Amino acid sequence: MGDTLNVGQAIAGLVLRQSATRGIVEEVAAHLKERARDKIGHYQSATGPFEAWPALAESTEREKARLGYPTGSPLLRSGGTRDSIGYSVDGDGMGATVGATDPNMATHEFGNGRVPARPVFGPLIVEEREAMEKALLKGVVAGLGLKR
Repeated sequence: MGDTLNVGQAIAGLVLRQSATRGIVEEVAAHLKERARDKIGHYQSATGPFEAWPALAESTEREKARLGYPTGSPLLRSGGTRDSIGYSVDGDGMGATVGATDPNMATHEFGNGRVPARPVFGPLIVEEREAMEKALLKGVVAGLGLKR
């Protein structure tokens, strides 16, 4: 019976540690979501291998003004693209996905023959890499039940 209690305590400890790790993963994902949303509507400078965002075409600016949307604010019209950026945490709490549900986001991220790339997520990973590594290390340490 003593062994059963120890196994039960170990399982409870694993569940508690996984919960702590899930909290860290969710914290990192929520932070990345907000940082990605903050990029929409603001020109971005070069980051790592990603080039600075090019200026919007004059025709685009005129059309935005005509329709009552803010000018000088790339990727921002009604806020739909920005608001479509979200995240989900994997069922086991060990990973997360940050992205956008707006189908135009892929064109913005990578460009196409007509629209230049104005990447959001690639530069974000470069900018936030060190902070993500520190936070995730904190989660691993918590997940292992170690004190840091």
